[in-house]
Amino acid sequence: WTEVGKRGLLQDRENIARAVIAWVVDHGSPVVLGDACSQGAFVRDAYIYTRRPRSILCVPLALDERSLGAIYLEHPEEVDHFDQRCLELAELLAEESTLALDNAMKYKVLADEKRDLELQLKAFTEDQKTLVEPGEDG
Repeated sequence: WTEVGKRGLLQDRENIARAVIAWVVDHGSPVVLGDACSQGAFVRDAYIYTRRPRSILCVPLALDERSLGAIYLEHPEEVDHFDQRCLELAELLAEESTLALDNAMKYKVLADEKRDLELQLKAFTEDQKTLVEPGEDG
């Protein structure tokens, strides 16, 4: 599992405002930019400077203060496109997505443990057979 906070998934992306996502992931707080290309702390981000998106909404995916990533939305033309209702909906989506990701990670751990136990049981069963079965000269 690669966390966005470690920049693993962000390095290859050129069609998003990476600085916004990195900030959201690092700080665990949402960002709503009503006019991203002319106001705020991210106006010098390479993507925002060249692509000039108007509205950006980014919310963290976090579980127990552990960052899993972020949900990133933008509107290329409309200023103040994302209102409080959009933020609340994105946060709800992030919460549900985080739970789904957490469940998927737990399922993978359980599936790996099951596979390991099955291999151990198979090896144990084979060992038991060699102890119980008579040898060729027996």
